[in-house]
Amino acid sequence: MLICIDAKCCAEPYLGQSVETGTIYASDFMESVQKSGDDEDESGIRHVVVSQVLEIGIISHSIITGLLLGVSQSPCTIRPLLGALSFHQFFEGFALGGCISQAKFGNLHSTVMACFFVVTAPLGAWRGAS
Repeated sequence: MLICIDAKCCAEPYLGQSVETGTIYASDFMESVQKSGDDEDESGIRHVVVSQVLEIGIISHSIITGLLLGVSQSPCTIRPLLGALSFHQFFEGFALGGCISQAKFGNLHSTVMACFFVVTAPLGAWRGAS
């Protein structure tokens, strides 16, 4: 039900809903605040999905970057690539850590995600070098 403060705006029902003119009381406001608790659940699910999608993207990106590093033959190529990779991984780690923190995963899930992040680039480099 919609509550309309001004009688002019209530001439026609809004989207087929019944409309009352009058004053909005604190109890009406509290009911709307209590109903918004579902938004927090949806936000928590959103954070979980975002962190897992980011994890998958970072893992695949790290494997490809590690392969590129492992395939490189020249030290002139490896040094700048290693520096750029380290700098890049540093900020990816901060972004992933922030997403994991917002998703409020348990210790085990957070640790597993962090371990996958840490291991993927070196595994890619090892696979590229072999």
